[in-house]
Amino acid sequence: MATKKYKQLILALMFVLMLFTAQSTFAFEVNYVPIPGVGTPENCIPGECLGQLVSYWFTFGIYIAGALAAISFAIGAIGLISPNPSSHNDAKDRMKGSVLGLVLILSAWVILRTINPSFITPALTPLPGVAGIFYAKGEELAPAPLAEENVASSLAHKEGYNQILYKCTEGGEKIAPTLLIWKFPEPNLESGNNLTGGGIRVVRKKCGELEAIESAGSFKMAFETPGIYYFLGEYCTGYMSGANTTTQDRIDESFIGKIKSAKIVNGTKNEDYYGVIFHNTPDTSKGSDCTGPILADGCKNLSEYSLSGDFATFSAEIFKRRGDEDYLTAGDGVWFYSDVNGWDSGNKSGVFHATSEKIGRAFSAKTETFAFDYTGVNSEQAITCSYFPACKDIDPENYGGLDCCNCASPKDWSIGEDSKCGGSIRVGGNYLVTLYTEYTDEKGKKNSFCQSFKKDTANLSTENTARPGGVEINTIVIIPLK
Repeated sequence: MATKKYKQLILALMFVLMLFTAQSTFAFEVNYVPIPGVGTPENCIPGECLGQLVSYWFTFGIYIAGALAAISFAIGAIGLISPNPSSHNDAKDRMKGSVLGLVLILSAWVILRTINPSFITPALTPLPGVAGIFYAKGEELAPAPLAEENVASSLAHKEGYNQILYKCTEGGEKIAPTLLIWKFPEPNLESGNNLTGGGIRVVRKKCGELEAIESAGSFKMAFETPGIYYFLGEYCTGYMSGANTTTQDRIDESFIGKIKSAKIVNGTKNEDYYGVIFHNTPDTSKGSDCTGPILADGCKNLSEYSLSGDFATFSAEIFKRRGDEDYLTAGDGVWFYSDVNGWDSGNKSGVFHATSEKIGRAFSAKTETFAFDYTGVNSEQAITCSYFPACKDIDPENYGGLDCCNCASPKDWSIGEDSKCGGSIRVGGNYLVTLYTEYTDEKGKKNSFCQSFKKDTANLSTENTARPGGVEINTIVIIPLK
């Protein structure tokens, strides 16, 4: 019976403490009791309120547990001096339990604070310089969601909040990212017509700027972060995607065959530099018609990187490239061989080594400039190519009837099992190697075909099987990757 009374007493004390602690109002409008060593969540910095609230209540719980342990110890001490000897053992157990509980509480606090203080003082990590995104009605502000599927029926709209305010912390204007707002004419993020018909507007906002959303059926928002952005209109106009940061073997249905321009947004850090090659097939690992590599940040029309001037995109080969500070650390370069398994061909293969210094930040050259070196190679082909590398253009009868060099550079790489110049590539680090072939289709239209490699490829005669009509490889591009 005594134990039950003690439990009731403890519960009553806890209830009284809770009454003294707060007055129930809305959200953070609470009068918090200051706790030594911890600030109160009142007037918290936007974006840090949750962390301060968790820290406050965690610390408050520690104080409550300590107080209850002290009370329990006092009750045990009173029982110990009771004239009733039968209660002494229970009193001793209570006192021991109180001391042990207090030690455990303090130990947990010390351990958590030693391992990582953020365990007991958690905080959200907002984007640099960003205070928040708000609905605005004159000077009145209310938190805004990153997406609203029905503006007209939203509580904010009914209360007269018809603008979006992008707010930054003091001094955060230079480091805060741009805010992107997609405004849809219909609810549920629907365009009401095709995406290129002008139904959807995408606006870019800097800190402190307002955007009216009263006429929008719905909207969504995102911060402009490093990556590749697709646009349905030229010069980065019309409907746009969010940031794409990894290769997509099949892009979103909204953009398949429709991308007219792309924008590269690079980060301020050296590791956030992006590049992209667009393909017209759903698999970037195989050869296909493609654009040239887009590396420069800013807006680029795809027509500028396509021989045909009109390119239908189905996949995007997206990569992180090295910046100006570390491109030499990508590796030892790339080796091109005149024979399959060139690095293990028993001294029968010519070689061209593109060093890291030669590759630089990015390297692009015609294949004939990658002339194979046959020095020290013991084969008939080596003799011919060493002494008469240009005999293709010379009458061989005037040169003792020697055969022509059929493998002077990667330009001579051909496909098929009977290929005399199959070729191979050895990648000595982290590089993207792309082989380009220019050809003219049956309609007389020029196109560019390409295939990329990131690892050693022992037999190019079987890898690059889709190259149209066995046309020569024209250009090789090498890009140091992260």
